[in-house]
Amino acid sequence: MWSFLRGKSCEVFPSDLRVHIPTADSFTYPDATIICGKPDTIDNQLDTVTNPSAIIEVMSKPTEQYDRGTKFFYYMQIPSLKEYILISSLVCYVQKAKKQSDGSWKFSETSNSEAKLSIDCIEYEITLKDIYEGVSAE
Repeated sequence: MWSFLRGKSCEVFPSDLRVHIPTADSFTYPDATIICGKPDTIDNQLDTVTNPSAIIEVMSKPTEQYDRGTKFFYYMQIPSLKEYILISSLVCYVQKAKKQSDGSWKFSETSNSEAKLSIDCIEYEITLKDIYEGVSAE
């Protein structure tokens, strides 16, 4: 995905980038964050942003409830966020929440390894088979 974005206005950041959630006065470290445009940072802290376009979380058994519940509730309050993607580390399964023009969220999910995950904000598609290549999922 990184090479796909070369020369474009969006960038993927790894898990050491912190996302600020102002309405909860909280911070998270998503597994991957996509920012389109210039990253908005707080207090000149270059490791903390406020404007993710998409957030990707890899769910494990201990994090699944938090990733789907409280954390998503926090993420929904970030005005710039357009997509929230959850990838299971246990089985071939991806869930995507996409913000609609009216501010509501539309959910889709698949466990079909031939299905494609579309990350709309960067116009990128990848099959689940490619996501899980080399991964030993149960």
